Amino acid sequence: MCRLAAYLGEPVEAAALLLRPEHSLYRQSWQPRELRYACVNADGWGMGWFDAAGHPRHYRSAAPIWADPNLRDLSEALVAPLWLGFVRSATEGFGNAIENVQPFHDGTCLFLHNGFVGDFARSLRRPLTQALDDEHLALLRGSTDSEHLFALASQLLAELGDPVEALAALAEWVAARLDRGVALLNLVLARPGEVVALRHAIRDQAPSLYWLEEGMGLAPGARMLASEPLQADAPWQAVPASHILRLVPDKPPEILAL
Repeated sequence: MCRLAAYLGEPVEAAALLLRPEHSLYRQSWQPRELRYACVNADGWGMGWFDAAGHPRHYRSAAPIWADPNLRDLSEALVAPLWLGFVRSATEGFGNAIENVQPFHDGTCLFLHNGFVGDFARSLRRPLTQALDDEHLALLRGSTDSEHLFALASQLLAELGDPVEALAALAEWVAARLDRGVALLNLVLARPGEVVALRHAIRDQAPSLYWLEEGMGLAPGARMLASEPLQADAPWQAVPASHILRLVPDKPPEILAL
């Protein structure tokens, strides 16, 4: 289990997610309010954005966010119209290597996963790797269930062209093959100018996920997404379980049932 956040709108510093809010990702790393299956998020952190040419970029560290000496300089210097942020609580059995830290990217999109697939090594690892073509199998660098889900999401996005359809297809694929146990599947796919998120679980309660379209000093048309509200006095709204949220600047959010 982890905590994640996203911003989409006028260019801002990464600190708008990571440091400045009263319940920033920095604070959620050691004092989360709605985290289940863990107490802290101390197994690494990362942030992702798109450069001026539209290429995904990420910075990741296997150290806790509070122990990274680069945090303040980077988060206050880097400016972008889209940000993903992530603090990690590693699932038992998955090592604390930087290859296991999110966000992941495939050269076109960024991906986050908050949750886990129960008994992944025995339940879905083999069928998932067998479902990947050579191009997307080559994306795997670490050992986590999250990165394997990312590789399949990337492949489905390449096939279907729409991140909403890709996340829905991924959830359907997992449900069809997970015969027992649970899966927590809060997933985020981001492309330049678009953030799409799924809140979902199989045989369990979906992890928390919220979105915001006004407040916290947001510029008109900007949007935010977070595992936990970043500011208590802002009108955050919960994403319904088993729904997909599409955020695009200056357009009303779309909330679609699976």
